[in-house]
Amino acid sequence: MDRPTGQIIRRCERSRPGEPVHVDIKKLANIPDGGGHRIMPRQQAAGNRQATTDARRGGSPVIGCSYVHTAVDDHSRLAYSEVLTDERKETTASFWQRANTFFAEHGINVERVLTDNGSCYRSRLFGQTLSAAGIVHKRTRPYRPQTNGKVERLNRTLLDEWAYVRPYPSNAERTEALTDFLHTYTYHRCHTALDGQPPISRVNNPAGQYRPRRPRLPGRLRTGRAHHGRVRRRPAAAVHAAAPPTRDGPSRAARALRAARRACRRSRRSLLAVLLGCERTPLRCTHTWRVTHTSSTAQVATTVLATVLSTAGKANQAPAIAQKNATMA
Repeated sequence: MDRPTGQIIRRCERSRPGEPVHVDIKKLANIPDGGGHRIMPRQQAAGNRQATTDARRGGSPVIGCSYVHTAVDDHSRLAYSEVLTDERKETTASFWQRANTFFAEHGINVERVLTDNGSCYRSRLFGQTLSAAGIVHKRTRPYRPQTNGKVERLNRTLLDEWAYVRPYPSNAERTEALTDFLHTYTYHRCHTALDGQPPISRVNNPAGQYRPRRPRLPGRLRTGRAHHGRVRRRPAAAVHAAAPPTRDGPSRAARALRAARRACRRSRRSLLAVLLGCERTPLRCTHTWRVTHTSSTAQVATTVLATVLSTAGKANQAPAIAQKNATMA
């Protein structure tokens, strides 16, 4: 919804980061040392321009322009910008290599790049740079900047919240302020299209803290031998050494639980269904029970059944059902 008008906005958004990334260039006039005409009278600003540079064109000082190269992800709105001196093909190709590294560090694999029909983007060097990284290059229809609207909107945000948000006494100070703005934009600035969340909320592994690892069962180690598409597991020697010694081996509860697990594999039923004595599990159970050598079969079965039947409102039937199953085992 558009906040000023309250109208519903139609948005086109990709389902995953990196498909595609919008790239564009925004041209800004340089600021003379001491400030320009936006913050002081024009006569005083003209003096600053003459003192800043010795380049002249027709008797007037040439301050020049800065070019803000920007790349923004379509799905997450994660942005990367640099202030460069020109918009030539070599500069554009080098910028994209750094931008691609930035997205890769945030876990985004760029699949496509969407640009306008500028000469630097139509150059062979820029196309070869994308092809070398396995990226497909797409261009908008001529005179149709709405297709690249996400980066166009970011250019407007850059003007309102960075370039013209306050008076800068020099061009170097404005360039240094871009880093702080990008940090605020990425980590703290709420985005309407992201339900009020910053762009980093949609990025995979933003802080580098998540490392995917296959979960292991407690007290078990992998043997590395495949068996019917699965990996056999065996108990760890350290776990058995730490367990209290018993003369009769495993307890009755542990033997009953192992027998129930074998029955699960033979009948393709869940462990809970075997304990309940039914064909399939009536409820999904997410609890885990630890079996010790001092537990009895009735205690284990009562713990399992009491948790399940309490959800169904039949907790008083748990001891009777557990005693029946223990007798049958």
